[in-house]
Amino acid sequence: MSHTDRREFVRRLLGVGVAATVAPLACSHGAKPAPAPTPTPTSGAGEPTPETLVLRHFSGSSVELRPHWAQVTSWKRATGDEMLFADAGAAAASDASIAGGIAMSFHDATAVDPATAHRVARIVTWDLVEHGKSLSGAEYALLRSAESIAARAFMPQPFVATVRVTLDEGLSTALTLENTGTESFSFQCAMHTCLRVGDVGRVTIDGLEGATYRDELARGRERRSRRAALRVDGPMDRIYLRRPDRVAVHDQARDVTVLVDRAGFADLMVWTAPAAVPAADNSSGNEAPVPMLGVGPAQLVPAVTIAPGQLWSGVQRLRIGET
Repeated sequence: MSHTDRREFVRRLLGVGVAATVAPLACSHGAKPAPAPTPTPTSGAGEPTPETLVLRHFSGSSVELRPHWAQVTSWKRATGDEMLFADAGAAAASDASIAGGIAMSFHDATAVDPATAHRVARIVTWDLVEHGKSLSGAEYALLRSAESIAARAFMPQPFVATVRVTLDEGLSTALTLENTGTESFSFQCAMHTCLRVGDVGRVTIDGLEGATYRDELARGRERRSRRAALRVDGPMDRIYLRRPDRVAVHDQARDVTVLVDRAGFADLMVWTAPAAVPAADNSSGNEAPVPMLGVGPAQLVPAVTIAPGQLWSGVQRLRIGET
C-alpha cells in the first residue's frame, strides 16, 4: 500500500481529512480533501451513554460495543457467525472492560512501568458523542474520552482521545489522540483484537513472510520469520515490527479468511491465549484450546511523538476475504 493509498485509506475510514500530524503518515501539505458526507446522527452529547450499543448493517451483519470502555465485544456476519472472541463469563459485568473483543490501550512512552501504564485506555471513561448512519449506509459510533484523575496518574500529559467504530461491509475502528497541552509528549498504543477461530492449530497468516519480530516469550528477543505463511503451532506472543501491509488470517476449521488492513500503525501483534495449543497436540485430555487468536495493530517501535495541538490517528479495518 503506497503512501497516497494509506492517506486515502485513513480518510475514508475516519470520514474526515487528515488535517494534522498522523504519524507515521505525517503530511502538512497537499490538496485539500473533499468534505465527508453529512451524517445523520441519532444520539449524541447530552444523552446518557448506554452500557451497550448495537450497530447494524443492511447486509445483516452487526457489531456490539460497550461505549463506556470504548470496546467492541461482538462482530457478527450476516450468517450470524461470531468473528470476535470475548469472555462470555464477564459479558454481564457493567463496571469493567471485558477480556477480548477489540480493546484500545495506550500509555506514556516514558513511563517507569509500561506493564501497568498500558492500562490507561481501560481506566479512561468514554462518552458516546455521536451515533448515526452515513449516506453510504454505514452505521457508526463516535466516542470521546472523559477527564479522569486515574488516567492522569498513568499519563500526566493532557490529551483528548476519540474512537470511531464503523460497520459497513467490514468493521473499522479508528483511534485518535490530540495533544491538548503545551508540551510535546510520546506514547505507544495498540488495538488488542481477539479473533474467534475454530482451531488455533489450523490457522495460518499470510503477509508476515520474512518479517522481523520481537518474541515476548523469549524476553523480547528479535527474530526473523521464515519466508512462508505463519502457522500457529504453539503458544505465541510476538510483535512484528514495521509491517504496514495487509495480513490475511486463514481459519481452516471455520473455512473463513479475515483480512486485516491498517494505517498509522507500523507494528502488528500476534498472540495466543495462555492455554491455546493446537488440538493435535492436546491429546492429554486436558482443557480444550481457547478458540482465540490475537492479531492486532500497534505503534510501539518507535513511540509516537505529537506536538501541542497536533493529532495522531491509527485505523484498523477487518473484512471477510476469499478463503
